[in-house]
Amino acid sequence: MGGQASKETDQEQMAESVTTARLQPFLQKLKDKCQNGPVTEAHFKNLFPCEGHPLVCRIYRILCSEHGDFFDNVSTLFSNILLMESAVDKVGYYLSLYVSQDGTHHEEDVEEFVGTAFTLFLTNLKISHNASEAEKNTMMSVRTGLTTSVAEAKNYILTNCPGLVPEVHCWLTTQITRPGMSEGVDYSDGPCKTVDQLLNMASWWLFSCSLPSLYTNFQSASNHEAEKQYFMPLYNSSEHGQSMNRFQHHVLAYRGPTVTLVAFQDHVIAVALDSEWRDGTGSIGGVNCACVMLTSKYEIIEEGEGMAMFNMRSRNIAKGISIGRNRKNPVLVIESGMEEVTYKMETYNLKRIEVWGCGGDAAKTEQLKQKQREVKDAEKNLKVKRPGRWDDNPDRYLLELGGVKVNHAES
Repeated sequence: MGGQASKETDQEQMAESVTTARLQPFLQKLKDKCQNGPVTEAHFKNLFPCEGHPLVCRIYRILCSEHGDFFDNVSTLFSNILLMESAVDKVGYYLSLYVSQDGTHHEEDVEEFVGTAFTLFLTNLKISHNASEAEKNTMMSVRTGLTTSVAEAKNYILTNCPGLVPEVHCWLTTQITRPGMSEGVDYSDGPCKTVDQLLNMASWWLFSCSLPSLYTNFQSASNHEAEKQYFMPLYNSSEHGQSMNRFQHHVLAYRGPTVTLVAFQDHVIAVALDSEWRDGTGSIGGVNCACVMLTSKYEIIEEGEGMAMFNMRSRNIAKGISIGRNRKNPVLVIESGMEEVTYKMETYNLKRIEVWGCGGDAAKTEQLKQKQREVKDAEKNLKVKRPGRWDDNPDRYLLELGGVKVNHAES
């Protein structure tokens, strides 16, 4: 027992020693900045790219509130940050930076936290992008869940968007271990252009924080950073027509994961399916499926297999789309006419549906090939070979059985 404890202590001391060594370049740059004088906020924040200034200024103010040598405090704090491993510890620390004196998160603090998290997520991907008004509204849905006590906010993140903090942590640890090595991203291009679609960059960010990576991890979309295509559009009811026929035509035969967004009233619900859409009475989807509320308060409604059903064939059950694992009490039902949806036992007018493919170029190419095969098969079926002689035609035999004279030349 004693030997094991001693071994663990030695390993911890070694880890701390390595961590301290990794921080030396940053500490030296900070000393060079202030030239042996007091470390100002400007000295400190200017060691970091501008997109992270809101975050590091909060860290600076906490460092200033502590007793002792400033550089020792920096070394201790950053060493602890580098040694953080558990998601609970990381979420707890970064949320603590935005706590007010009454122990809660005020709206303006939460707004800064969410905005910084979004910006650093894009920075890590080397994407230059200024949020549109629609994207700011999407981010507002996360702020609703965080304007609470620290404990409630921590539980909210870990339950609904556990990937929100790791990108912030990744950015900070990169900056303090490789100072000046990673360049910032230029956000001076002005606001992004408005696109008339439900899915936007903020939605993609939140999905990245919540859903398995198979929905959001695209490596081959584009080599040009400004043109990265994070989802592939399959169906948009505003463009292709709002009907089940159009939905089937554009979505079926796409053999890859998809995210479907359904807009009604003031709500947008997203359905992530890890398998292809199929017409039938069976449930669709494996263990990586999820149903997510994107508006009001961002949250995961349901997770797990059997998330959807799409029926336009069988008359034994209602036709349309059913979302939710409980078939008797689904989360959302889209009736076959695609005009109304039922949500929490209330009926609303359907505004729009979008379906986005997450399987990359290969899945889209295969869908197009399948569609081409279906067209060729349909053309073949139209070319039916007619019988050469009337005497050999089976229709004549059937008519004669019914007492109809079919050879008037004999009468």
